[in-house]
Amino acid sequence: IPYTQDTLVAVLPKGHRFACQKSIQLSMLCYEKFLLLSEHTTLNVIFMESCRQLGFKPDIKLTAHRGENLVDLVAKDMGISMLWKKPALYIDNPNTVIIDIEPSITCEISLFYKKYSNLSAASLRFMDYLETLPQNS
Repeated sequence: IPYTQDTLVAVLPKGHRFACQKSIQLSMLCYEKFLLLSEHTTLNVIFMESCRQLGFKPDIKLTAHRGENLVDLVAKDMGISMLWKKPALYIDNPNTVIIDIEPSITCEISLFYKKYSNLSAASLRFMDYLETLPQNS
């Protein structure tokens, strides 16, 4: 079931030299120290491929399983992070800023279930509800 779409953003410490920008070219971040989600996450794979296409290999100092941990480390000026915009806005830290990446890097988010599995009544109602939502909410 198509659910939403999200875009990649840079999470920077408030005092970072690019913190006042509304958006930034990904290539301008090529010399930064990155704090990223774990290696096999969709975000990491898309980010690494985008960097490869631009001709650079990011300097990854740390990977973690939780975006909250990455944002906390960014707030302590230990590097910058790349996250999907919706969770980044939710995590929000007063010592960080969220900057859009240009050109925009997007990801389609869909929900899946096994076609012939027995779903609970609650799961069926949830799926029916999702079908009523406008896409890209």
